[in-house]
Amino acid sequence: MVGCVAILIDPPNWPAHGTLFSHLVSDVSVVELHAFAAHHDLPGRAFDRDHYDVPVARYAGLVASGATEVSSRELLARLLASGLRRRKVPAEDVPRPRGCHDGGASLDRSASATIGPTLTTTPRTTSR
Repeated sequence: MVGCVAILIDPPNWPAHGTLFSHLVSDVSVVELHAFAAHHDLPGRAFDRDHYDVPVARYAGLVASGATEVSSRELLARLLASGLRRRKVPAEDVPRPRGCHDGGASLDRSASATIGPTLTTTPRTTSR
């Protein structure tokens, strides 16, 4: 266990990719969660907003290393109480660029329309 970290793990009940997954969270800080995960070689791609998705094969080792086993219900309750819960944004609330719902008919395709910064490059000169 890294320092005095409150790392929680729920049972591996979540099916995906041919295995079951647990959620690994901290009810203290995301920084401590990342430190615990790094110490145990969890890949960054396993992090999802406020938790790490952990395959069943890693469960026992993380518990032996100090993660506290709790039910999924308790894990969520403690994550909510800590203020560290980061909910998924519903698709209808995600801002979309103009033209996403009308086949692009409303997109401004004029030469003066710019999406994002305009980059200019300077030709590279080589000296030999």
